[in-house]
Amino acid sequence: MVKSLLIALLLFASPFAYSQWNSMTIDPAKRMEMVDFLTDDLGYAMLIIDQTGAKTLEKTTDGGMTWTVMPLPASSQEFQAFRFSASGVGVAVFRNLQNTVTPTMIYQTLNDGMSWQDISPDSTVTGIGNASCQFLNPDTGYFAAGEKIYRTTDGGNNWTAQAFGRYVVSMDFIDALHGTLGFFDGTFNYFGSMKTTSDGGATWITTDLTEIGSVIGEVGQLTPSVSYAAPVKSGAYNKLKFFKTSNNGTTWDTIFVPDTLQDASLADIHFKDVSNGVVALTSFSGIIYLYETADGGATWTFQDSLTGSYIGDLQLTSNSGYLAGGEAGRFYKLQSTLSVQEAAKDLVQVFPNPLVSGQQLSWEATARFDRLTVLDLRGNIVHQAALQTSAAYLPTLPAGMYLLKLHGVGASKTTRIIVK
Repeated sequence: MVKSLLIALLLFASPFAYSQWNSMTIDPAKRMEMVDFLTDDLGYAMLIIDQTGAKTLEKTTDGGMTWTVMPLPASSQEFQAFRFSASGVGVAVFRNLQNTVTPTMIYQTLNDGMSWQDISPDSTVTGIGNASCQFLNPDTGYFAAGEKIYRTTDGGNNWTAQAFGRYVVSMDFIDALHGTLGFFDGTFNYFGSMKTTSDGGATWITTDLTEIGSVIGEVGQLTPSVSYAAPVKSGAYNKLKFFKTSNNGTTWDTIFVPDTLQDASLADIHFKDVSNGVVALTSFSGIIYLYETADGGATWTFQDSLTGSYIGDLQLTSNSGYLAGGEAGRFYKLQSTLSVQEAAKDLVQVFPNPLVSGQQLSWEATARFDRLTVLDLRGNIVHQAALQTSAAYLPTLPAGMYLLKLHGVGASKTTRIIVK
């Protein structure tokens, strides 16, 4: 009975069902910087070799269990961005400061990097060290460097360019007509802005921000009319909010994220549809807190906490998610759609549950845990303790639902408990 109740709580209390971010292993000499998953299992990633700073492009077809290094078109140049529109079909942006005519170059592959074609415009700008790109299919695509965005509808044979007077740092298009751009004004105030289009870039609606550190480092076009823009990465700091539009940029609503960490800041964000999304918060304490929403950001539920203070990229897929960054040799995968049988197998069996405030709590698990954390559903830590056995007394707590996290060497488990 207790087991059935616990599984039901995990499967139905959250829009992501049984949600936990599990550590995945990669080459210990590398850090994962950027991810682009097309399905739950098929994805691409940019990794940095710590010792040299060189970057690799790698592919997985088994949800991150194994990765294969792909050939790059210009290994001696600065690899800045990539994006794939289908398996094997993608583009990558490089910068060569010795090239004064086309310092920023874009290449396309149709066969997973076995061959690359230079499809760059006749002239490009140098930019400020970052670029963004997105092709919707082999013919139609965009890339941005510096203050310019470039667009093609014939696979790079011809390009149109637009200059905005501000630096483009993020982009996302849902189709050839509808997209959102995020900007940096180029000053030490790090002001941000958003531009939206509904005609492929012929015209734009602009919203300028006046808060210091509001550079829009992440945007997502969810439908032709709904998109979000977040002050994360790229010079943004100390923000606990993002912006969302339901009328393609005519107006933007301010959406606040939970404020539960000292010196917290929104580090990354991703929505897989207009309702379901995840935000990651970091602080100087070296902890990453993740929250999920099922109502577009109106309410948030604590999802998990991870060790680390640096996030490279966050992406949700249909039934999972990926978190890049942090220490070398690992990244995180969201396990959120286990069946009842799988959940029962993976769960830590906690009993009694529900329990009376102050009562002893016990659990059964194959892993050994040495630390316990209890959090409320907003992510506030209400109790912590060292562990010697598979049992612990809880303090006096108000009635309600809590998150119990058990920590051990190389293992951690998060589950929900009810205090009567």
